[in-house]
Amino acid sequence: MPGSNAYVPFPMLSCCLLMTIFVALVRCKHPKSRFVANLIVLWSLIEFCGMWVLFILAIRFGIAPVVYMFLVAIMFSIATNLFFFVVFNKQVLNDVTFFHWVGYNKCTVRTITVVGIICNFKVYRLLYSNFFGAPRFNAEFRDPYKFFQPLSLASFINLCLVMLICCIACVFGIYYVAWGYQLLIECIEFLIIELLMIILYIVEHCQLKTDHAKAVWKGDAKQVDRMKVNAGFEDDLSEDDQDPDAYMVHEGPNKARKELKPKALKTIHTMEKVLAQLLVKKNAIEGGFENTVQEIEKLHERELMLRYRRRCMSFRLDRPDFR
Repeated sequence: MPGSNAYVPFPMLSCCLLMTIFVALVRCKHPKSRFVANLIVLWSLIEFCGMWVLFILAIRFGIAPVVYMFLVAIMFSIATNLFFFVVFNKQVLNDVTFFHWVGYNKCTVRTITVVGIICNFKVYRLLYSNFFGAPRFNAEFRDPYKFFQPLSLASFINLCLVMLICCIACVFGIYYVAWGYQLLIECIEFLIIELLMIILYIVEHCQLKTDHAKAVWKGDAKQVDRMKVNAGFEDDLSEDDQDPDAYMVHEGPNKARKELKPKALKTIHTMEKVLAQLLVKKNAIEGGFENTVQEIEKLHERELMLRYRRRCMSFRLDRPDFR
């Protein structure tokens, strides 16, 4: 609707509001569902459509700066989608645990991959968003950094080369277009959506760091293992204790540990100690003991009995006539 005073009032913001309410209801029913990640996924689809709508409207209005900036933003968006698609196939799928998980969720991964390369790479967040509490949206990783590191890099590139350019283009559109035209309405609401998306980026980044810290200090053994903090235990194994395939799997993380900064290594050692204490306590309880002290006393008593038995057997061998 390019005519004056013939516009639809804020259609994209209305869709974002409805999607936010929907995600909030899902979160209430499934508390483990990640609210921010799901919100970014759904809003990214609106962002993709809004970018093309603004580009077409800017062409019809003949505002050259807005047209060129949105064209550049769309090109960078396509390049970012291709970049993460390549990284996902070359690096993320090499994760042993994730590759095994993909075998049970091929349809979900293929759908996300197709939508991610056509529309927006942000939909890959569905893999860990736990949407509706469904297992197909709760991927398992042996080394989560293989996934989250390129995702963060792609998000940063998208922020600098796509979202900021779109914000500048919207400012130009607001400045050049008079009130009453659909292009002005779209520029206003798209600018608001992009600013809110940046805030969601920051909130999600803080949440992921908080989840990582909780996995360490609360001693959640499953999450700690997902964060690959038990990589150091393989350092204590000799090559004879490992089969060739297992050694090939663990060689990469161990090599990467040597290249970490001292602060990061200190954090990993602390997490390994926490995990070791949890495993010792868990084995003691599974063995029928109340604590590790009781288990040690029982093992010491058993060792003494075996020692006395060996002495008796050796005495019988030395004195076969003894009855």
